[in-house]
Amino acid sequence: MGDQHQVHVWENTYIMAPKDDEKMLPSKVTAVIKNVMEGYLQDKEYAVEDAKAWTLDLSNEIKACVKQDLNIPRYKIIVQDRCCKGT
Repeated sequence: MGDQHQVHVWENTYIMAPKDDEKMLPSKVTAVIKNVMEGYLQDKEYAVEDAKAWTLDLSNEIKACVKQDLNIPRYKIIVQDRCCKGT
């Protein structure tokens, strides 16, 4: 009998794609953004001095709601917004 070595075969443990329930759907994100913006801005009137604070609050609120309401753990959420006076 000769010396026989066992060969261990390991499968990859990394995940290349999100699960079906973890995929980011733009329509769901858009709905969350719309709800947050309508709730936050419904009783406000544009003021230059308040606009910077509003954009920071809105971006933090949108990011928190997207993370909380939608199950998308494999994505980094970046929110970019601006607040300007409409004519």
